[in-house]
Amino acid sequence: MKLRLILSDQLNTNHSWFNQQNDNVLYLMMEIRQKSDHIKQHKQKLLGILASMRSFANELIDNGHKLKYLYLNDPDNDHNIGWNILKIMEQKNITAFEYQEPDHYDTDVELKQFCDSLDIPAKMVSTEHFLTERNEITTYLKGRKNIRISAYYRYLRKKHNILLYDDGEPYGGKWSYLTDNHNSLRKNEQPPGHLTFHHNLTDIEKTIDASGYECTGKSNAHDFNWPLNRSEALEQLEYFTSKLLPAYGKYQNTMITQSQYLYHSRLSFALNQKMITPGEVIDQVCKTYEQKNKTISLPQIEAFIKKILGFREYMRGIYWQHMPEYRHKNHLFAENKLPGFYYTGNTDMNCLKQVINQNLETSWLHNMQRIAVAGNFTLLAGIHPVEVDNWFSGMFIDASEWIQLPNTHGFSQFADGGLTATIPFAVSARFIKKKSNYCASCKYNPNKKLSKDACPFNAMYWHFYHRNRKRLTWILRTKNIYDTWDAMEAKTRQAYLKKADAFLASMNQ
Repeated sequence: MKLRLILSDQLNTNHSWFNQQNDNVLYLMMEIRQKSDHIKQHKQKLLGILASMRSFANELIDNGHKLKYLYLNDPDNDHNIGWNILKIMEQKNITAFEYQEPDHYDTDVELKQFCDSLDIPAKMVSTEHFLTERNEITTYLKGRKNIRISAYYRYLRKKHNILLYDDGEPYGGKWSYLTDNHNSLRKNEQPPGHLTFHHNLTDIEKTIDASGYECTGKSNAHDFNWPLNRSEALEQLEYFTSKLLPAYGKYQNTMITQSQYLYHSRLSFALNQKMITPGEVIDQVCKTYEQKNKTISLPQIEAFIKKILGFREYMRGIYWQHMPEYRHKNHLFAENKLPGFYYTGNTDMNCLKQVINQNLETSWLHNMQRIAVAGNFTLLAGIHPVEVDNWFSGMFIDASEWIQLPNTHGFSQFADGGLTATIPFAVSARFIKKKSNYCASCKYNPNKKLSKDACPFNAMYWHFYHRNRKRLTWILRTKNIYDTWDAMEAKTRQAYLKKADAFLASMNQ
């Protein structure tokens, strides 16, 4: 009998493995405690992973496939991939072993080493999910000095013939419409409500609680509203393309208190669990545009495809190109501890309060909230990147390491020294005021610089560039920043540094 392993994020019912039912194939799934369990986890993330796994397992069984499923509290579960596999091999007289390509570096190494120890045939197959191969970004780099997301995105558009005329030129004559997508929500405009699902996961929550996980965040176990299977993910996709896509691009970076999801698709969890593929998402978006190009403008379509085809595949490429050293990079030598309010939302800075409390409630933020508010504070405050990575990894339902780590460690915290981004994403209060309505009800004034009620981001911004000058002056785009700093009077510069020092010293008091 052949044994096939299915990992927790490989829930692709359309994988070629399942084209035919075969009594000589046994599938194995397991809910296991991970090495990262010391990280505080959002309850919704754990619920979503376990519930989607169990839904997938039930579908396999309903389709006639043989499956061994090890539950979190199963007495036969050793909570070790290799030990669990060996036990099943001994019980079932397994003669061959197969597994799908893992997306986590440590799991990839573990399974390769495990297969090397076997005396039966073993092989790894594709997940049949991504639009690129693991090492494709490395192959693309041959003959080039470096790679940026915009260039890789154009390469992938051409490779997959997405939004291109017959002559290979992009629709509309432009590859990107980023400058068209910086709108603020009109005062009386209210985005459509998001599609809700209603799952009762209280039994799974009891299992999690009994297993000793250190959890935080609102569980919503009695009315869990994330998609848990392919059918629901497709329903989510259809709702997005019909209701939300027409305004997605222009409001993708908007941050407002009256809407948590705005026009965002909320497909990231389903995609990262592989319930649906990026290819079929892009196909559906392009099909919608072809049918409704009089009501949906090209910038809305291009902005979303850039997220799926450009950002997602690029981050995965960076991850596999630079692991395992990548997670240990700390280019800016940041050493401070993460403030406790990141797990409570108890802070006077309203922008942080809003995004942290939203995350505690939903286990999700859109990327501008993650980078420009939550990530911006940790960058300016010099929080150790591992502490930042742990927070993003544990607190977001869609946080898979292959995409979370490059986005957090590189794009947000610049810990990789510019492998992912061309310049640190460091912003002052002015940027946050422009992108959000958070400042309107804040204790601090975004327009003030040094007064008692001045927003801390303003002094922190200059403190960040001052202390990191030797590590950042090689970046051409920082020249204007340092020219502005140097043009200030010495007493003004000292006042900024003193104010920032005082605030940073009070973070964990």
